[in-house]
Amino acid sequence: MTRFAVLLRGVNVGGRNRLPMADLRAALAADDLDDIVRVNPFTDEPDPTRVHAIVLPHAPTAEMISAVDECQEAAASLGSRDRVTLAGRVVYLHTPVGFGSSDLARRSTSGRSTPLADGTARNWATVTALAGLLT
Repeated sequence: MTRFAVLLRGVNVGGRNRLPMADLRAALAADDLDDIVRVNPFTDEPDPTRVHAIVLPHAPTAEMISAVDECQEAAASLGSRDRVTLAGRVVYLHTPVGFGSSDLARRSTSGRSTPLADGTARNWATVTALAGLLT
């Protein structure tokens, strides 16, 4: 039997933030959670709450990639050790001092005008727990 994990962000059945069935079907046919786990570039981080997978609704555009790079450079100029890696529709974010105090996370995910605002983020503990439930 095929199993699915669906991570919905701000979805409503009517009115604002509607999700048409065609879009839901397309989302379910997208990335495999096992692939997301397998591709993680930050496997050396012992604390699973310091790594995050941000699944985007579509492949990132060149402008989005450039904006994420600028966010990373700006955070690094302030001494941040946070790093980001894009792999398809998944953005891997490593925040060694925590997501809540991460300048890179704030610059790239907080607010409508940030480059990763449309993605849904989960920390690595949640990602691996979900993957475990699906096996």
